[in-house]
Amino acid sequence: MIGRANRNRETDCCLAQYTVGTVSTHVSDVYQRFREICLSLPETSEIFVDAWGHPTFRDGAKLKMFASCSSRDAERPGLGMKVELAHQQALVHTDSRFTVAAYVGKHGWINMDARDPVDWDHVRELVLESYCLNAPKRLAKQVAPGT
Repeated sequence: MIGRANRNRETDCCLAQYTVGTVSTHVSDVYQRFREICLSLPETSEIFVDAWGHPTFRDGAKLKMFASCSSRDAERPGLGMKVELAHQQALVHTDSRFTVAAYVGKHGWINMDARDPVDWDHVRELVLESYCLNAPKRLAKQVAPGT
């Protein structure tokens, strides 16, 4: 069940914070950075799914989901994207932050634990891959590398 569309949804406060070494990561900061990456892609919208309790990012008129993340007020930050199956296996076997997503992992979905410092360029590449795998061809062509 899809809840209301919330392209500009704001949460009053976020107290969850993790300290890794000297780097402090706020869940709301992770959410905001991820949101900016996702919404920078053509015809993308953010939809908060009440039943799941977190935002999803969707493309095109059919609103096909290509990414999700923990909500701004979640206990810990997490990101979800779809990648090629071979890429999924490479990520989960070489980086402990990545796991195969429950239920949809067989389709290439991964979860990323974003408590540690995040390489946002890498996340942007993963989001772009997910977008191109899910978006209508006319949209994917607009952002696909080499086009």
